[in-house]
Parts: sequence; C-alpha cells; structure tokens
Amino acid sequence: MMLPVEKIFQFGKTFWSLNENRKIQFAKCRSSIGGYVGEGVEKLDAGSGRRELREAFNFCLDDETCIRVDQVVPNFYENMSSFYQYCHILSSAVLSIIERYLNVEEGVDFLTKWHPVQGTATTLRLLHYPPVPLQILDSSSTRCGEHSDYGSLTLLFQDMIGGLEVLKSSLILLYKKHRVRLPENRNLWSLERYSIAFFVHPLDECVIECLDGSKKYPPVTAGQYLLDKYAQTY
Repeated sequence: MMLPVEKIFQFGKTFWSLNENRKIQFAKCRSSIGGYVGEGVEKLDAGSGRRELREAFNFCLDDETCIRVDQVVPNFYENMSSFYQYCHILSSAVLSIIERYLNVEEGVDFLTKWHPVQGTATTLRLLHYPPVPLQILDSSSTRCGEHSDYGSLTLLFQDMIGGLEVLKSSLILLYKKHRVRLPENRNLWSLERYSIAFFVHPLDECVIECLDGSKKYPPVTAGQYLLDKYAQTY
C-alpha cells in the first residue's frame, strides 16, 4: 500500500512530466500564492546573482489555480487537499509542543490559535530539481540559494538524492538558514531531485515580536513580513 507522502510524490511527478506550455497555464500570479513557479523565476538568494535551477508548485486550499490542475492531473486537488490536512494536524502537534516549553503567560494555545487550517498563507509546495548537465554548471547557478523560510515552521519530505545544507556558525545551528546544493558525487548531478515542503504560516494579522519584551527586533505583522519577503524573491 502506498503511503500518503509517496502518493503525493507521484502526483508531483505527473505534473512535472507535462510540457512547459501546459505547466505555464497554471502559473502563479503576483497577487496569489497558489500555482506553478518556473525555473529561474524565484531568487531566494538574490544577492548572489546565481540562477536557481528548480521549479515548484504552490498548493493552497480553495485556490482556483490549484483546482484547475485536475484538468491535466486527475484527482490532483482532492489528494493534495487530503495531504495538506494531514500536514496541518502534524504541524499543530509540533506547535503545541513548542508552546508547552516556552511557558508564556498567554496560555498553552498562544501559537496554535494563530494557525487555523484555513485563512492563512500556509502552503504545500511540490519541488522539482531537474537534472543538471555538466556543461551548463558553473558558479552562476545553483539548485536553491541560501535562505531562511518565511513562516513559523516547515515540514520537509525529500528523496534520497541529498544536497540540503543547514548553516552552522560557532557550533550553533542558525535556525532555518539553509540551501540545496548539488551532491559532491557528480554521478548524481544527472538525477532529478524531488521534495515536498509544508510551509506553516500564522494569520496575517498576527503580530510577531520578542517574547522577552525587548526591542531587538521591531514588531511586524505576519502578513507584512511575508509581503516583504515576496518582494525580495520575485
């Protein structure tokens, strides 16, 4: 029996097998989150000037673009929605554990109450890193530039190709700072890499500020923070 995550990988591969003209019909527009993002469109590490060799599909509940994918990949929306709900349950459990150990005055649900299943920018993202011919690989390209994710937490499901790196400084892991590079084994460069990420976001009106009351980082709403990050990415 196929596990839920294995089924989603298969749906992703069916979508990636479409020609570019078909995929672009479901392209993400600037005013929405859901949809297809072609190779080189995103620049997660814009300062490096490198072209990022990947394509993605952002899935959001009730998004019209996501619903239309059923036209070319039957039962896509139903299965993606089901896995989205599964990931929401899992991420809520993780947030509950974090709440327990932070022990703040707001109570035990101060995080989970800001992360309902609908009404947020939470996104289930399918990722495809195409094979990289040796003749086009140079210092001006990478699979995924160095970056930190934009939300509260991320659930990541990946294949066995590898390449994900997490930045470490002074023996301390800097939370969420990471990138995807080509494996050291050049024989793996000709292999496609697939992953699935569930990016968990709070409601747009949620105010993000320091728990200890300090002003080290100025308060910002989750919605504004996300808009600022998108402006840097696209």
